[in-house]
Amino acid sequence: MKPNPADYTQDCLNCGHHFTGLYCPACGQKLRVVPFTMGFMVYSFFESNFSFEKGILRTIKGLAYKPGKVVNDYIKGITNPYYTPLKYVFVAASFSALLMIGTGLFDDTIATQATKPGLTEQQKDVSKRMMGFISNYMSLLSIVYLPFAAWISKLLFKKARYNFAEHLVFNSYILGQSTLYSMVLMLLIWAGLDGLRTYEGFTIAGALINMLVYIQFSISTFSYSWFQSLWRSVVTYILSYLLYISLLSTVVAVLAMNKLV
Repeated sequence: MKPNPADYTQDCLNCGHHFTGLYCPACGQKLRVVPFTMGFMVYSFFESNFSFEKGILRTIKGLAYKPGKVVNDYIKGITNPYYTPLKYVFVAASFSALLMIGTGLFDDTIATQATKPGLTEQQKDVSKRMMGFISNYMSLLSIVYLPFAAWISKLLFKKARYNFAEHLVFNSYILGQSTLYSMVLMLLIWAGLDGLRTYEGFTIAGALINMLVYIQFSISTFSYSWFQSLWRSVVTYILSYLLYISLLSTVVAVLAMNKLV
């Protein structure tokens, strides 16, 4: 049933203006009248229609300095100032894939994998196909990673009492922000930081960036001590990453061996 705007009178969560209706006339913030669920999260992703009009720069800045505020604001319903979480990941991953190919980093990582000693020609071919698949579908694969991370973080940060959809918001913003930082790393490598222009070097540096961002977000978002946030963040990241990579590697390897990618 479509909500009747006349039934809702409240103070805007974003600017404090008192109004009646579903949209604040002062700032445009939309009133959320349904619980924060998976369905609402998917709806908000498509509702925005991939528009850049909603505060991507404000979101980047907020996530850099006060990530907990952005995450909790969005979950509480203060969504107007921020980029939606899933779109943030999708856009960041898309630009990251383009940058990785444009700077030649992708070709270099494939080359280092293909020249590893001890690999058979079939293993080299499968590795090359896997890297190509990951590059072609990086945005989609980034979205696929999120349920793994949300499930693990919900288990390890259960005292925070966030539901699964709220942990998706938390992990989406982490992944989007760490992807942006990884793009800066790509530019540094392209500019001359050749020590990381290998598959191992870039992977380790990227994992370190992701882990540090996860720790920052956890300390800022949840009511845990810094030590509790530290170890829970590290364990969450490692477990979710290993689970995701294991499944992804198995699926892509099977597809590659059957010449489907």
